[in-house]
Parts: sequence; C-alpha cells; structure tokens
Amino acid sequence: MAIRKVSNQINHINKRNSVLVVTGKQTAKIYELRRGRILQDPSITIANPKYSDREGFQMRRGRGSVWGTPSAYESKDNGAETDFLHSLEKQTTGLTRSKEFDAVYLFAPAECVRRIKKALPAGWLERLEFEYHGNFTKISPTGLLKKITDSMEQDKHNREVELKGDARKILRRKRVKQSEK
Repeated sequence: MAIRKVSNQINHINKRNSVLVVTGKQTAKIYELRRGRILQDPSITIANPKYSDREGFQMRRGRGSVWGTPSAYESKDNGAETDFLHSLEKQTTGLTRSKEFDAVYLFAPAECVRRIKKALPAGWLERLEFEYHGNFTKISPTGLLKKITDSMEQDKHNREVELKGDARKILRRKRVKQSEK
C-alpha cells in the first residue's frame, strides 16, 4: 500500500473517508482517502488474451490439391472481461468488510460503466458522488482529486447561474429545511 499526502488545496474533499475507483477495460486502481493521506490498494490487471494465427485452421488434401478452411473465429475478450469484473468485485467487497467509506468517486470508460457498477458493492453505489467517463488509470491520484474539485466548482457555478430571482430563494429554503432534518 503506497501512502501519499494530500495538498491543502484539495484537503476539503478528504474531510470524509472516501474511495476513488479508477478503471480501464482490464485495469483497476483503488485509492483510499483518509485523514489527509492517499492509500493505494493493490491494483488489478488482467492481461490481454493470446491468439494464435492458425487457431481452428483445418487442412484437407485430395486429388492433388490442398484446401484450408478456417473455423469460426471466437473472441476471448469476454473471458478476460469476466475475470476482471470478478476480481474487482472480490477486492471491493473485501474493502467494504474491513472499512467504511462516506463517498465514492468512479472513473471508468463510458462503455464499461454499467458493468463496473454491477461489480461494485451496493453500499458504494448509494454513496457515489461523481462518475467520470474515460480511461484515467495513468493519472496520479492528486490529478484525479484536482479533477474532482474542478467539477465540484463547475457544478456549484452552474447551479448559481441557472437559478435566478424567486426560484433561487425557494430552492434555498428547501435545501435549508432538508439539512435541518
């Protein structure tokens, strides 16, 4: 487990216990944010399947000539994807049993998000704060935290710009009432 310190500019995210789940198609990194520190759990990597060029190739001879007929080509990507999702589910459920998190941030490619969400524990989906589409596995955790703060500021700015006059007052009252409950 690698440990890093969080800078003071991004520290307001780290007031709660959070987890960053960063995945690609066959790679995943999980970072825990606790008390101003970033802890990296062991990453998951599933190697690409190997294909042989002559897999399923059949040769026949007859009447002085040779015929070659390939069989139907079967993709092995589904097996690698299933192995990856199974190992991700195993690691995240192990983390859930040992630690409690207040917020979850998901970074995943758009085409994999639905499958990855199914592999995450149900409690994590309830605490999902932000979801980012793309392959961010090669970005450092501090870069990911900066991305989170930028999008939080952008959301805050968008909310202030959209609401004008009476609508802003009414919604502000509702937020205050909800926070009192």
